[in-house]
Amino acid sequence: MYILLLIIFIFLILYLTFEFLCKSMGDCNLTLNVHEIQEKTLKTSKEAILLNFKIPFDNTGKQQAIILDGVFRLQPEGDKYDKFDISSRLLNPEFPVYHDNYWEAFLLKPGEKLWLKGKIKVDFKDKTALNPQDLPEVMYFDLSYKYYGRNPIKYEKKEIILKTKEFDIISNDVNTSSQETVIKPERKPLDESIKTIPVKTHILRESDDLMEVLKKYVIPLSSPGDILAIAESVVAILQGRALYIEDIKPCYIATRINRFFQQDASLSSPYSLQMAIKEAGTIRIILAFLIGILGKLTGRKGDFYRIAGRAATTIDDPPGTMPPFDKSVVLGPKAPQKLVEEIKLKTNLDATIVDANDLGKVDVLASTLKNNELIVRALTHNPQGNADEQTPIVLIRQIK
Repeated sequence: MYILLLIIFIFLILYLTFEFLCKSMGDCNLTLNVHEIQEKTLKTSKEAILLNFKIPFDNTGKQQAIILDGVFRLQPEGDKYDKFDISSRLLNPEFPVYHDNYWEAFLLKPGEKLWLKGKIKVDFKDKTALNPQDLPEVMYFDLSYKYYGRNPIKYEKKEIILKTKEFDIISNDVNTSSQETVIKPERKPLDESIKTIPVKTHILRESDDLMEVLKKYVIPLSSPGDILAIAESVVAILQGRALYIEDIKPCYIATRINRFFQQDASLSSPYSLQMAIKEAGTIRIILAFLIGILGKLTGRKGDFYRIAGRAATTIDDPPGTMPPFDKSVVLGPKAPQKLVEEIKLKTNLDATIVDANDLGKVDVLASTLKNNELIVRALTHNPQGNADEQTPIVLIRQIK
């Protein structure tokens, strides 16, 4: 009896110590500072009035935040706005502007502040000329947003009050379009003896057939001897292995072990770790975690992934994939070696499935080549891109 009580006591102490350690690591703390609105300007044209402002998102926590989604809209106030057409949007200046106000998920590291750009377009419904003094004196907006860090998703709503008399009129007859150009850096190959041809496609989804995609976009551009490289995340999406994050319910283990990964690791998210548990199994993940901790204590790295296996290393957490999959956990592709062999059989081109990033890392998941050195050299500069390039397939061609 005493031995049993002693065992229970030891387990209780270990559990409380583990919980204390997890809690002490902290989490993100995202704040929308509604009282720090800056650069409030009012532009007029013959068609409409455009109000611009900047408002900061501030992460005052210890961990990075992933801002998953946000909706910025005008509060209803009876018939106050009946004669107006009012459209509103909040933009991340680091991302492209989407026509439908799509909010692209993004990261905010601890201690960082991001100034969002607010744009409000106002005109009369009858299309008559609108002057600044015709505007409502005060307009109330809501920003509803959701984010997460080490803990599961939090939901917040903040009221933004805009007084039109506080906006500076800066010019007349300006373009009221909210479209902005984002300049992307040129991707230059590191080895000039190898030519890489990024193949632009439509946004591929589960409903698409990979062989039909290759027939439509790739085969017309290919030459004998080319190597066909496909991004692993796109293969997984085509296989239906992208799961919307709010459909994933992290278990207790996923919300604790995830805290022991570096912030920029996909498995630092409870949602990605939950999918790793589902893919590899609970016992295997716990064993990998314990061995990984022991390995770190002895100065050895990588034990967790060696034990957990490929299923854990190929998971992408938001926002690691281009929209509309920036809000999904994307698993690794299923049976990649079988797939590249099928591609070679049907296209007569060597094929590879790769995981490449802008840091120069190229991981070859499957290949019909015996030596993958050429693939790594060709894709080190990541010609596929990790943003909205829509070039998930690259043809690799040696220049003779």
